[in-house]
Amino acid sequence: MKPERYSAGSCASFCALVLRSVPEIQKRLMPMVLLMARKAVEKEPENADSLRTLGEALYHTEDRENAEAILLKAFNLSIAISDIHDPQTIEIAQLLIQLYEAWGKPEKAEEWRAKLLQAENMRK
Repeated sequence: MKPERYSAGSCASFCALVLRSVPEIQKRLMPMVLLMARKAVEKEPENADSLRTLGEALYHTEDRENAEAILLKAFNLSIAISDIHDPQTIEIAQLLIQLYEAWGKPEKAEEWRAKLLQAENMRK
């Protein structure tokens, strides 16, 4: 499978499928996932979905600093395009919460929980 032959969306979809599969498959395919996610971002560096996928892949490989930077960029792009209530934006915020919890940064996780709660309260 050659990532350069596929669209950014196809690469992101493949990566998302693997990232939601069983751990054995994730482990075997993670090098390909990272390659495809990076290619998707190269093709469309301002695509929040591609960035989210790369950030999630980096999170799964415990590259927390890079995952944080990528996910924050994805969140800011998603907010600029839609709003905090968009499912993709919420998913990115939830990934940031998971990242901060795994990283041992509960105060950061709580900040993001508060953002989501505030957004939910504004919606009502």
